Amino acid sequence: MHNYYNILGITKSASQAQIKKAYRKLALKWHPDKNKSPGAEARFIKITEAYKILSDPEARKSYDRGSRYKSTSKASHQSTTSKSAYEKWSDLMAARAKREAFREAHMDYKDFKKENFSSEWDEQLISACAALGIIFTVISLYYSAYINSLYTQLDGPALAYNRQDVLIELKEAKSMRQRQVIAAALAGLAFLFLWLREKKKKSDSK
Repeated sequence: MHNYYNILGITKSASQAQIKKAYRKLALKWHPDKNKSPGAEARFIKITEAYKILSDPEARKSYDRGSRYKSTSKASHQSTTSKSAYEKWSDLMAARAKREAFREAHMDYKDFKKENFSSEWDEQLISACAALGIIFTVISLYYSAYINSLYTQLDGPALAYNRQDVLIELKEAKSMRQRQVIAAALAGLAFLFLWLREKKKKSDSK
């Protein structure tokens, strides 16, 4: 069996995020629909096969146990029957991953990218919605307090000099600013709602 960690250029202690990052970089580089160099398809299939095994926690555990078992069995010269049992298991696991890799190697590059990596953009969008929701909400609260303070200060002199025309202008200006605050607050709430909805979808799908 291939050394899947070496194929992806990662260590055996790599996290799932590191495995996916390494796979994304290599798969997008070597996908045969994009990379026309000789051997690109074979390289892509090895990369994807490695990822299919290591990205599955149970398959990864089995692979790691199998790798350790193979090395210890060689060292202790265990029976051929034991070795063939391991080889049968490893061949079955690798064959399944290779079939999936072969299918993806013959996909259109855009379809492959969309199928495998579109969720990354979804997660970034969800995070952006949360950030924008918080920003708009904070700005609207701050701006609302600022407007009330400012126009309270401006109303005083106008009332003192009985300038009704100035009071009307101030009232209209204040009303316009308050509408802006409401719009910002609604935008913030909308972004937060989108964030909560997407989080719930992800939670329900697990």
